[in-house]
Amino acid sequence: MKMRDSYFEAGYYHATLEKPSKKYHMVEEFFKRHGVRKVLDVGCGAGRHTYLLAKAGFEVYGFDISMKALQINKKLLKKHKVHAKLRRWDMLKTWPYKTGFFDAVFASRVMYQFRMKEIKKNVKEARRVLRKNGYLFWEGPTYKTTSNLFYGEKFRFIEPGTWISIGGPYDGHAYHRFKDKKEVTELLKGFKMLRIDFRGKTFSLIAKKIE
Repeated sequence: MKMRDSYFEAGYYHATLEKPSKKYHMVEEFFKRHGVRKVLDVGCGAGRHTYLLAKAGFEVYGFDISMKALQINKKLLKKHKVHAKLRRWDMLKTWPYKTGFFDAVFASRVMYQFRMKEIKKNVKEARRVLRKNGYLFWEGPTYKTTSNLFYGEKFRFIEPGTWISIGGPYDGHAYHRFKDKKEVTELLKGFKMLRIDFRGKTFSLIAKKIE
């Protein structure tokens, strides 16, 4: 059975192509100041951050479940004459990297498209693949985005903070919205929070692995 690519159908990849997170340049500078070399771009998609991280001189790895997104990503890397090691992988499986392999994990608008038990698994994997004192950048939605990330479809509440989309391009997808800083920080056991911005529709943070 052929896997449906909802994000491709919705035009998400092309809509965001070469439009990085507003926090990207701050994160790049932070990584450089703290001696980061190997970076994992989690759920790298069509490459809007992959190519920038590679241009900045980092050794970049990335994975995504969408083959179409990875094909676009590779074209973008080629366009900018940079390289990254990409592979197709399901985020809900054990990530395909050795323990302690990365200096930093970059997770923009990802690790929230699941139920909480799956989000916890993602965080655990991010921590596992980081070296001690490695860094996590994570960006995701707050409660204020609930009515803004759906494309006209209905949605059903399934657990605290989590909805499933019904109909439309994202039919059947679960999405979690974070309530406050406390909810996020409680997920990050084994990390020291260095900075967190929890305002408006999106939260972002940088944390350091300490255990």
